[in-house]
Amino acid sequence: FDYVFTDAMTIPDHRGRRTRLWIKEEVEIPDPQAFMEHLVTNIVGIVLVLLLGGFLTFYFIRDGGRVWRGLTSAVPSERRGLLDAAGTRAVDVLGGYMLGTAAISAFGAASQWVIMVLLGLPFALPLAVLGLFAGFIPYVGGFIATSLAFLVAVAVGDSTDIVVMFIYTIVVNIIQGNFVTLLVYGK
Repeated sequence: FDYVFTDAMTIPDHRGRRTRLWIKEEVEIPDPQAFMEHLVTNIVGIVLVLLLGGFLTFYFIRDGGRVWRGLTSAVPSERRGLLDAAGTRAVDVLGGYMLGTAAISAFGAASQWVIMVLLGLPFALPLAVLGLFAGFIPYVGGFIATSLAFLVAVAVGDSTDIVVMFIYTIVVNIIQGNFVTLLVYGK
């Protein structure tokens, strides 16, 4: 847990250097007012996005059936049953695809986080979260995420870290593309 917390609380400063916020000597804030404005703006933005996302999700789930009935009310009644069946099937297929993609992305992100933590590389948690979201990009998302983790190993790791991350990048993409994806989507 300490490493995860440390990784999440490590941010780059205005010159791009790695800054650990809990070590006073590493924190350089040239303009405290501007720093606080930037910090508060980012926090408020994140909170607003989370609240808006939560409200929209709640209301779409709560009112989805009513919205669908309103949209299909303009369709002649003899065709409405067929449209309802097609809509239900489309939602089931798309929901299954999204759930499967989330499971595959979670596998890739978790394995990437574990290997980076074991190697002691920085930014393990942010790159794992990025990997989770990148997994939703068809064909190249997982490769992009693991490549970024490899680039971190190249930038700050030693030769062993680079070799291990290179092998991980190749192996996890082969396993994910040829085994995990087939296993998950096959269900």
